[in-house]
Amino acid sequence: MTDTTPKPFVERLRERASQSKVGAGGRNRAAFLAVKPDVEAALADGWPVSQIWDALVAEKRIDFSYVWFAKFVRDLIRKPGAAIPAPSSAASIAPPPAPIAAPVEVPIAAPNPDATPAEPPAEPRPRPARFHHPDSPKKEDYL
Repeated sequence: MTDTTPKPFVERLRERASQSKVGAGGRNRAAFLAVKPDVEAALADGWPVSQIWDALVAEKRIDFSYVWFAKFVRDLIRKPGAAIPAPSSAASIAPPPAPIAAPVEVPIAAPNPDATPAEPPAEPRPRPARFHHPDSPKKEDYL
């Protein structure tokens, strides 16, 4: 038996995803997660997403399309709430929301006996009749 330290679980998952023939999306996601710290640093420096993708492809660190790369940047970096977060510890769990306050009662003003009564609502206007083109139009009607 050899006394070697096993690789961290996350690295073993990345290797397994990269060797898997099924689910290219998972393989692409694993490759993106491997370069995510570099992408975040480049974005913080102000580099455009297209140039970051181009550099990573040139370095052969990723091999998927720009469309997928931009989707991962959007979902996992710019809008991290859209992706399913992985809980890191019990301390990171959000506290329960505060209870909803009871509705505030607003006093209703008593009707003023000196005020003039409001007019009843007017009846809705009738819909106009549909226009029908005559079968044989008169030329005088158009002049």
